[in-house]
Amino acid sequence: MWYEKLIEAFISKINVNDQENAKKFLDFLFAQLKEIVFESNADTHFQIEMMLGVISNLFLKLNNAPEGTITLNYFAKFIIGLVVIYAKHGNENADFWSVHFIPFLIKSKKLGLTELSELITSYEQALVAGKRVFVFAKNSKRLPFRAQAQTLTINAVEKWVLSELKYEISINIPREMISAFKTMHSGLLSDFLGESSFLLGRSVEFDAFIDSLYKEIYEPFGGLAQLSEAEQQFFSNLQALINLVHEFEPTNEKIQHLIFRLQIASYAYMLHRDSSSYSRFANSCLNEIRKMTVACGENYPNLKLTLERLYYFLKAVGLLYIQFETDDALFVEEIAVVVQLEGLKKDLTFIGEMSYKTAERVLLAIVDAAAGYMQNRNTANLKLLRKSCAEIIEQGRSVLEKEPQGKLFLARVEFVLLSLELINQLSNKKQEASDSNNRSQTYGEREYKFHSRFETFSNLVKQFFDKASIDDRFTLYARIAEIIESVISTATLVYFQNRTDDNYQVLKWLSANLESDYGLMLFKLAPKLSALDSSLPYEELHKSLIKLNLALVKLEESRMDYYRKGGKHTSFPFVQIPEQESTSRDRSFSF
Repeated sequence: MWYEKLIEAFISKINVNDQENAKKFLDFLFAQLKEIVFESNADTHFQIEMMLGVISNLFLKLNNAPEGTITLNYFAKFIIGLVVIYAKHGNENADFWSVHFIPFLIKSKKLGLTELSELITSYEQALVAGKRVFVFAKNSKRLPFRAQAQTLTINAVEKWVLSELKYEISINIPREMISAFKTMHSGLLSDFLGESSFLLGRSVEFDAFIDSLYKEIYEPFGGLAQLSEAEQQFFSNLQALINLVHEFEPTNEKIQHLIFRLQIASYAYMLHRDSSSYSRFANSCLNEIRKMTVACGENYPNLKLTLERLYYFLKAVGLLYIQFETDDALFVEEIAVVVQLEGLKKDLTFIGEMSYKTAERVLLAIVDAAAGYMQNRNTANLKLLRKSCAEIIEQGRSVLEKEPQGKLFLARVEFVLLSLELINQLSNKKQEASDSNNRSQTYGEREYKFHSRFETFSNLVKQFFDKASIDDRFTLYARIAEIIESVISTATLVYFQNRTDDNYQVLKWLSANLESDYGLMLFKLAPKLSALDSSLPYEELHKSLIKLNLALVKLEESRMDYYRKGGKHTSFPFVQIPEQESTSRDRSFSF
């Protein structure tokens, strides 16, 4: 933890002969903190505020002391007292009493904390002899003499530290403490800044501290070339937002606070890019972006569009990171649509420069429209999205249809929009599934084979989700597998409602790309995870995906059979949806 590294730096201030015991004491202290103070209260924001109070006072009191001059007894009493004070006074969600901190004293004698152990013994002897009376709170549990003595010791230490602080417990961050953060490992610094981003805007003093720290530690990341495309787009739009605000709204405090939060949260993410840092980044900023987008209304169209793009690309950055379920989390199928939109960017290969630029403009406009829809996902806004996208497509159709690649590109864009419409139906209405007799009239033998293989693949994916629910080391593997499952599931639903050649080509293209890209990721992750649990069906899952693609190739013949037997296109608004929810609904977490 970030606070452990800052506190451990003070070991050098303690007498040389006691430094080994000081290390053991701090290990014990950190374990008790996690078990008693932080585990009983999951609010990590409280953790930051509390530990900043503790550490800032350590710096103010001990930083200028010569090395090897502080006694272990003084150090232990001072830090225990600080923990008690800031735990009691800094948390609105949990009440801490002196009795809760008894475990901090149980190893006093063993760790060489003679002053504390002697004080406990003195109190215990006085209580046993009746020279001192312990006053219990009304209806509280009666404690044995030893526990009473330990509670009185905690009270005494707390009073002593308060007198050392001259009863001033407001948090004042010294300059030396800011400099100490520079020596911290990037992962720990990322944790601290990521959690701190949630606290921005609560107090001027805290914001000033984070701003000073950010300026002290900031280093460029070597240019945009090292970033993924989604990350490049996010940071480009963040700079665009800064420029717009500087030009049109330089005095708007709310949007200035949002920009500051985005800068801190994104820097924390870039310091250590993994699922945890992305989750903090997204949870800290997504809702704030959405609220600011609503506040802009239609009065500031450029500002609103830039915010919508930031929201979309922040979601796109997280395609391979885990985001724990929140009220505004995208459904897994909607993540599948983002996957498809981002995938289209990789295949913008045209013969003519005009076609390429037209496709690029169409895709950017579609992404902007989808980003706006994601701010408020409902049927009315979906209709507006479809209308605006139809206009966008028509504007570029005459140029794009001159090339075969352009026709396929338009078909893929239409497919993505059709997927969104189907997702909207899946999330807003349920209809009874057709019985097996009706299905037998709809599906041919090859289509049954495809469905059977897809069901096999889904069952294998579920095994990894069951494992991930009890061991988070398997979460990334399970998540990637679900991306494959969800995209194919959505694409299949669209195709079977309208068995056109374009829809078939898009389905085949999607599935092949998923096998080559995401399937390869699973293949690379498998050896490491297999060493942890060899009972899971890694190889079977990989083979199942290959077989699924082989069955998909056969669907072309099945499609021709379907129409020869009198099959017709299904009018999309009247699609019959099986009575089931999103494939992620029964799982414990989602993107």
